[in-house]
Amino acid sequence: MSNLIIILIGFVFIISCTTSPKQEMANNKKLLTVQDAIKRKNQVDQIEYELDITLNRDKEFTGVAKIKFNVLNDTNSLRVDFNGGNVHQVFANAKNIKIDYNGSYLKIPSKYLLKDQPNEIVVSYSHPYMTNSHGLHRTVDKEDGRVYLHTQFEPFNANLLFPCFDQPDLKAHYTLQVTAPINWQVISSEREIKKEAINKTFQKWTFPKSKKFSTYIFSLIAGDFHVWEDQVNDIPLRLFARKSLAKYVKPDIWLTTTKKGLQFFPQYFNTPYPYSKYDQIITPELSSGAMENVGAVTFNELFISRGKKTARQERDLKDVIYHEMAHMWFGNLVTMKWWNDLWLNESFATFVSTLGLSKTERNADSFWLDFNGTKEWAYWEDRLVTTHPILTDVKTTEEAFSNFDGITYGKGASSLRQLVYYIGEDKFKKGLASYFKKYANGNTTLDNFISSLSEASKLDLNDWQKKWLQTTGVNSLSVNYDCENEKIINFQISQSAQADHPTLRPHKTLVALIKKQKNQLKVYNVKDVLLTDPSTLVESFKGLACPDIVYPNYKDYAFVNPQLDQKTVKFLEDNIEKISDHLLSKMLWMDLWRMVRDGKYDIRSYGKLILNKSPYVKDPGTFKNALLFNEVTYYWPKKSINEKIEYEKFVTESEKQLWKLLSNKGRSSDLKKEILNIYLQIINDKKYLDIAHQLLNPKSKEASSLGFTIDQDIRWKIIQSLAAKNYKNIDQIITTEHERDNSFRGNKEALVAKAVRPDWQEKEIWIQNFLNPKSDYSLDILRSVAYYIFPNNQVDLRNKYSKDFFNDLDKITKERDISYANSFASLGPVFCEADDPDLLTPYLESNPELSPLVAKKLKIKRQESQRCRTIRNFTRQNTSEKLETSQKL
Repeated sequence: MSNLIIILIGFVFIISCTTSPKQEMANNKKLLTVQDAIKRKNQVDQIEYELDITLNRDKEFTGVAKIKFNVLNDTNSLRVDFNGGNVHQVFANAKNIKIDYNGSYLKIPSKYLLKDQPNEIVVSYSHPYMTNSHGLHRTVDKEDGRVYLHTQFEPFNANLLFPCFDQPDLKAHYTLQVTAPINWQVISSEREIKKEAINKTFQKWTFPKSKKFSTYIFSLIAGDFHVWEDQVNDIPLRLFARKSLAKYVKPDIWLTTTKKGLQFFPQYFNTPYPYSKYDQIITPELSSGAMENVGAVTFNELFISRGKKTARQERDLKDVIYHEMAHMWFGNLVTMKWWNDLWLNESFATFVSTLGLSKTERNADSFWLDFNGTKEWAYWEDRLVTTHPILTDVKTTEEAFSNFDGITYGKGASSLRQLVYYIGEDKFKKGLASYFKKYANGNTTLDNFISSLSEASKLDLNDWQKKWLQTTGVNSLSVNYDCENEKIINFQISQSAQADHPTLRPHKTLVALIKKQKNQLKVYNVKDVLLTDPSTLVESFKGLACPDIVYPNYKDYAFVNPQLDQKTVKFLEDNIEKISDHLLSKMLWMDLWRMVRDGKYDIRSYGKLILNKSPYVKDPGTFKNALLFNEVTYYWPKKSINEKIEYEKFVTESEKQLWKLLSNKGRSSDLKKEILNIYLQIINDKKYLDIAHQLLNPKSKEASSLGFTIDQDIRWKIIQSLAAKNYKNIDQIITTEHERDNSFRGNKEALVAKAVRPDWQEKEIWIQNFLNPKSDYSLDILRSVAYYIFPNNQVDLRNKYSKDFFNDLDKITKERDISYANSFASLGPVFCEADDPDLLTPYLESNPELSPLVAKKLKIKRQESQRCRTIRNFTRQNTSEKLETSQKL
């Protein structure tokens, strides 16, 4: 699953032996425990599914699932997962048995099972289509009335499509028949071998027996898609998109990138592509960025731009294509045994997608620059109270998805990059080839992977594994050196750990000496250093020219937090714009930002720095990720009159500066698009709101000065920015734009624009839609609204709702799928001042059984609020100290 648009999903139903089936459905909880999975793994093997599914109703689909398997030992009963459907009839080894179904799974009594010989269970059933992207999700394109279906199963939702043994280590073969409308495409893990018309309305699709793989990567996608076809070597390729979206798809980018990847990965892994075809489906209302279903990868429609993509957006798309493709080997061919080893899937795909792109695309450095953004996600996540080891204990499937986060993706991928740098890429490749050969079509654990790399590298990696994969926290690096006569006489690197995360890890890193030369900061010497102790002397630097600054993680091989001393900070304040290396520049910017977040650097000093240096930043990615104007306006103290005056001055200067950069002809359109996004986030003054409004008129001088076309997606960003500030005639502006763009996406953007206005009645309407299980809105729309409904300039409205929020969250948790509660948790209160009430702690303490997904989101919200207080208090203290010093002088 892609990390670029990760949306954490909760899951339905926890089964309790003390509740009736009706109560279980009302409680809306579902899970599989690791103990359940171990028990069932010891009960059955040699599994095959024969599925016959009919897609012929608006509300539900019907099916017959034939499950073939061997029983390994006697049991009281055998669990067959099937959540939220209707079971009509069950046969066990040709005997029509009494249905024992609690709304979440079937129980097959042992007396109907045959030990040490083949068994067959046949279940006739029906199930409603889903609107939350779990199971079989149904979308109606209101633009043309066409219907589209897709499945999303990870980690425990295949049982929303058909009765099954839904766990990763019970791999199976699948044979599929689907009856569907005659004009539809039907897509699964294999290409169909026959299509047979039943009547003028429906036809039956027959698919051959598949390769062996886990239930969560089986798929069924259907609808009246547009299709493009191609081939690489002997692998047929197809790309699908909604008919009304197809005109915006650039198939050449998709298919060319796909062909490059399918040529690179088999060679790099020394393992052929393991499946018969490769389809990619651009999918409406997909809950994640993408999903690595065997031979049928689904992608979120957000990867389609209705205008010209920036270079970064193209790289993002290519990265996700490679990420999901890598899963065909790492995750699909070889699969983790249980969800505690999720990192084997996601960390590997995140790392190797960048590695592959850096070897097959031009401008390799730009992909590692993007990879650094994923690392920043990990640095943030690893400093939270919710952090966890890369290899983490997962007790249930509900806990599994709470670990689709910056640790599993960003830190896990960073640890792999560090490991490859540590053992060498050739040995890494040799270890991978051995791993795939040994465990193909099977399930593995961390030990299997590490042992393959240990054998290939002839290094004992057990200590590395324990320190990197089984602990938490980020190590900090600091550099101390002395110079005489402009020459280094002593050079030492120290590493430290947080008190609550005390592990010191081995780091192999590049250390760079940097000096100002002819008005540029240049790296003039680099050393490869292995750090294993709290302090390391680097003798090889002795005698070299004394640097202006030293950077201990040059090229970003290590996962560390460099500590910038005050001398270095002061030097960067004067000279950071003189660094021409984009990756080094971005890393230094982000080191300064982490100092802000840790309460070690004044937010106003950082704000002044980005204001002064923004004209010199030419890299779009650095501008987007490191010049954090919006974050500065959020964290800036604005309680006292003087603070408000200073804040308004910063915002005014920022508006002026950003518009000046936007209207300057000397900057690339990619850079200007990033600047425009920031401009729209922070504008507040009528003058600059008026400018934003004028950008909607392509003939205006303001629009002409940009030098690029304002496409439909950007137009909605402008309108939503105006709506958040309650711009004059905003209702009419939204209505007019919606008439102009009455597309599937335009409808959602218009709803967001209405919700973001500072109109409490409008927000209440959306809150009621969350509370109402019969709401007409899909989770995709509700989630989008929840994300934007309380922008930073509407903290008062958010806090007005803070007391009612918890009661509403309880209602949603009890009455709706947990994914709704997880999205709704975004509306929780914030508190940035010392006298703000902490409403989150009492709620968390009084609700210890809260869903792991929701609890994690609320804990992060609480910690981020505390961080906000830390930043503001540090700024106030720093201001007070400066005032006292000036008074003394």
